[in-house]
Amino acid sequence: MHIVRFTYSLNLIVILLNTYIMFFIIRLFVPFRKQIIFNRLYKVIYYATEPVLRLFGHKKVTARKHDVRALYVTIIFVSLYSFFWIFDNPDKTAFGGLVYMAASFVTYFFYLFCFIFIADFFILMRGPYAYGELARIIHFASDTIIAPWRRVFPGLSGKRRDYTPFLGIFFAVVLSAFIMTILSGLLGDAVSFMENLGRGLEALVNMFMSLWVILIILRALFSWFAVPQNNFILENLVFLTEPLLLPLRRLFPPYKIGLDFTPVVAIAMMIIVRWVLILIIDFIF
Repeated sequence: MHIVRFTYSLNLIVILLNTYIMFFIIRLFVPFRKQIIFNRLYKVIYYATEPVLRLFGHKKVTARKHDVRALYVTIIFVSLYSFFWIFDNPDKTAFGGLVYMAASFVTYFFYLFCFIFIADFFILMRGPYAYGELARIIHFASDTIIAPWRRVFPGLSGKRRDYTPFLGIFFAVVLSAFIMTILSGLLGDAVSFMENLGRGLEALVNMFMSLWVILIILRALFSWFAVPQNNFILENLVFLTEPLLLPLRRLFPPYKIGLDFTPVVAIAMMIIVRWVLILIIDFIF
């Protein structure tokens, strides 16, 4: 499979495996402390990884020391990842397997960081504490990366809107396209930087439009049931969809119409916007 098609069409197994490996990387770089157990997201990561880490012994709760067990597990998973890829592609070399594995991680983190920056833009519109726990974590991750750029480009951080997260998206797109150009060259089938840039932008539009459609549908389904507002899933569904639905709700007030048509209008608008953006990207690149 051509490396460009492979990297921008990751299957579910690869995404889940990369997510699990990322959990161990988080355990390595985020020291476990007593107070962090109250963070529900970290608690999920902890219980998902601890059974595997305990195969390498128990670790005492400390404030600063990194959990080296997570490094061992990460190396093992990456090695198995490469081995099974070579086993499944006997016509490819071991070096090719490593290149494809690196490409999958580049694409995975490309999607992840773009999601973080786009979500943080909406968070900053109402403040990092206006939404739930996941929003605070996303804002912390985004701000850690892009805070220095606010000093370089102070004009992006206005009183009403902070556009610095879009600078983070720009660097994520450009950097991933640059790395993918190098990786494709290593395989002897070089793809131009501009083609990688266009494919990356197209994949980004497709992913986010599809993701938001799914999230809006899920939120509409949750509204049919008596789910507490502090429910972890509903809380984050509201956080991820409200910035899109709130402006539409002002245009189509449910109390005047009698029904809330904003999810349907939002999905229709995203389909149209996606079609227009793909046409523009194909024309430019």
